Amino acid sequence: MFSITSALGQFSLFTVLAVLVVLATFSITIVDIIRNIFFHPLSAFPGPRLAASSTWWSAYQQVFMGRSMHHICERLHEQYGK
Repeated sequence: MFSITSALGQFSLFTVLAVLVVLATFSITIVDIIRNIFFHPLSAFPGPRLAASSTWWSAYQQVFMGRSMHHICERLHEQYGK
C-alpha cells in the first residue's frame, strides 16, 4: 500500500522542508503577480504590465539600463497618457 511516509522516506526532513519552502515562495509570488496585474485597484491604469507586476522592473531600469526614475516616468507619461 502507498503512503506518504514511505514515498518521502528516501529524503531527509531538511530536503522536504526546503522544497516546500521553495514551492510556497514560488506560489505566493505567482499569486501576487496575478493579483497586481488583474485585480489591483490600479490595474485599470495604462502602463507596462511587467512594471505593474513587481518592483523588479524599476530596479532593472535603474540599475542595468542606467536610467533615472525621473526619466523613466517622463517616458512612460509620453507613451501612455496625460
